[in-house]
Amino acid sequence: MFKCLWILILCSSLPILAQHFKVDGPVNNQKVYNSATVPIKYTILPQKIESVHTPTSLDVTFQWTRRNDSKLTQSLSAATGLCMDPNSDRSQSKSYTTYWKTPSCRFFLRYQATEWAFSFIFTPKYSQSSTTLTKNNHLEQAPITIPLDVHQNITSHPKCPPILI
Repeated sequence: MFKCLWILILCSSLPILAQHFKVDGPVNNQKVYNSATVPIKYTILPQKIESVHTPTSLDVTFQWTRRNDSKLTQSLSAATGLCMDPNSDRSQSKSYTTYWKTPSCRFFLRYQATEWAFSFIFTPKYSQSSTTLTKNNHLEQAPITIPLDVHQNITSHPKCPPILI
C-alpha cells in the first residue's frame, strides 16, 4: 500500500510533456525535388483549457548536415511566425498549410544528397522562453525533425547540366 501511494505521489509531481502540435507533411523521408513547392502541413492538437502555456508561433528551418561530419550543419529559414492559434474551444484539432519552394538545382549541385542529409526542423516559439517548466507543470514541446529524401531533377532545368565525372 505504501508503495502505491509513493508511486502516485511521484507520478503526480512529474512534469507533463507538452504535445501542442503534430506535423502532417512532409512525412519522414518524403521525396523532395529541387525547385519544387513543398506543402508544410501541421495540426494544432486539442488542449485542456488550463494548459495556457501554448506556443505563440512556429518556425520551420531547412537544415542540411554533412553525412560524415554531423558537426558540419547549415540551415536556412523555410517559414517563420506560422500561426499556432488553436480552435476557439480548444477541444478540436485545427490544421494549417503553408508552402515553401525548395532551392534550385544549383544549390543541390553544391550540397549533393549523397554527401548531405536534409531535414525540416519545426520549432515552436513561446512567449516565455526563459524557463521550460511552467506554473501548470507543463513542459514546452521540443522541436520536431522531419528527415527528407532529396532528389535532383536536372532534366527540367537546362542551367544545371549533369555532373561529369
